[in-house]
Amino acid sequence: MLDVLKKNKSNIIACLLSLFCVVALNINLDKNVGFLYSFDGNSYVYVCLFILFSLILRKVLEYREKRLIVCVSILSFMLVCFEIIGYSIYNYTDLSGIFYSKITLLKCFLKGIGDFLLIYSTVVILYKKIFCKFEKHICGSQQNEKIKNKKMLKQFFIIWVVMFILYIPYFLTYFPGILTYDSMNQISQTLGNLELAAHHPLVHTLIVGMCIKLGILLFNSQTVGVAIYSILQMLFMTGVFSYAIYYMGKKNINIFIRIVTFVFFAFNPIMPIYAITMWKDIPFALMMLLFIICLSELITNKERFITSISKNVIFIIVTLFMMLFRNNGIYVLYLSIPFILWFSRKHWKRMLLILIIPIIIYKIINGPLLLVLNIDKPSVKEALSVPLQQLARVEINKGDQLTKEEYDQIHKFIKCDDISKIYLTWLSDPIKESFDVEYFNENKLEFVKLWTSLFFKYPVQYFEAFFCNNVGYWYPELSYRVVERTVYKSDREWEKGLNITANPIIDSKLVRYYDSFIERRQIPILSMVFSIGSNVWLMFILLIYNVYKKKYINFVIFIPIIALWLTTLASPVYAEYRYIYSLFTCLPILLAFSIGYSKE
Repeated sequence: MLDVLKKNKSNIIACLLSLFCVVALNINLDKNVGFLYSFDGNSYVYVCLFILFSLILRKVLEYREKRLIVCVSILSFMLVCFEIIGYSIYNYTDLSGIFYSKITLLKCFLKGIGDFLLIYSTVVILYKKIFCKFEKHICGSQQNEKIKNKKMLKQFFIIWVVMFILYIPYFLTYFPGILTYDSMNQISQTLGNLELAAHHPLVHTLIVGMCIKLGILLFNSQTVGVAIYSILQMLFMTGVFSYAIYYMGKKNINIFIRIVTFVFFAFNPIMPIYAITMWKDIPFALMMLLFIICLSELITNKERFITSISKNVIFIIVTLFMMLFRNNGIYVLYLSIPFILWFSRKHWKRMLLILIIPIIIYKIINGPLLLVLNIDKPSVKEALSVPLQQLARVEINKGDQLTKEEYDQIHKFIKCDDISKIYLTWLSDPIKESFDVEYFNENKLEFVKLWTSLFFKYPVQYFEAFFCNNVGYWYPELSYRVVERTVYKSDREWEKGLNITANPIIDSKLVRYYDSFIERRQIPILSMVFSIGSNVWLMFILLIYNVYKKKYINFVIFIPIIALWLTTLASPVYAEYRYIYSLFTCLPILLAFSIGYSKE
């Protein structure tokens, strides 16, 4: 008997872990449901899952590589935390889903173990059976370099044309383009209905203005001006996407990855809808993709990149426009600089100069130039979404425990008699609108002291406010608006001079039905394609794979996206897709250089 047990030790352990995993995953985390009533596994599906998990775990137990175990365990623990905390925040807007009682804590613990086993097993199989095999089949080429480049260039233009044609039905269906409140605000600035403001990047506002004025000049139509903008952005987007695929081809990236990238860019309905949406986030995401490609060239061809004047100039231009299209682009660059200089340490002086030039130009444009043009800089309140939400939450939930001085101090910064009436858990805009910027500018130290002292008194309230403000950027199951499909209309005074109407050239039911899948988040697997959280998970899975394979060089291309993700954690909205759109445009490059590239 003992011999039999020893020979089948791995099988027995796999079965026991599988049983526990299936039971744990079935737990209902609803805090109002008792432990014994938290299970509803009376289905043959769970028998099938038990058998499947047993087979998978049996295979996973064979991989005893210490580095693999450590890397995947750290990743799995982090993702489990995202899942458990995210569930509680999304369903209860606080951490009561975990700490409501001993029963909820026990359920979360067991569910966490089940999630850990599932994620760990999935990632191990993904790494060993898919990623590693891709690396063994790197696409090589024995062609003459000139013939190869000529062939790749031809493919670039073909892909560009095909992708642009595939986007045209969306343009005709949603003609002249998609405009939101922000879009109308920028258009009104260019037409003189509003004063120019730096809340929206000046460069993007000027591009919008040129298109609108060209439409008025040629056809006396603001609507045509919007259409011109949509066409130009479609050309730019499809051109950048095609160039990304072309660049992958030049680097001999696995052909399967290039095909998947084409399908992702060409047939993902979000891409053509964003191509005709007037948002600063779209050109910013495209510049981010070009920035990542430049960094990819740096890590794969360092000597030539650093010594090539043309490559340096292109990098400077791309970096500058990346910062000019979104204000947080500068933070992306700042966080990337140490890694870029570390990798280029033998040429750090030249590389530092290349990085400083766009920063200086950016500072001039957003400093002296704005003063000369008498354009106000973005308000400081835009960077205080999280601290203001935290103070508001403390005042609402712990107001009876605050001293009179603390209470009065909060209301000096947030000018509102009843903060509970304007506080929104997922959105900081109402609180920011009541924020006294003038008083803050005169009493910054007082604000810091108040915020710090209340943090140590009410840390749970602070963490809950923070999680509520960004849960959509790391919790996969959350569903939120991804796209708009209309021309924004309101009765505001500054919009009375606007005459832009939605006027579809064709009313394609097929297009509308196809892009409606964006909202159908109840469909398994497909729903995760449109989930911010699931793609953030994929980003971390790829990052840890590079750690596991000791490809530390690839950190240079991951850091900008991680830096952008970190800025979204302090954004005013808890799950705004466009804020993190750069992740989706850059993900194919991150995937390609993680598993599909080799210098050899």
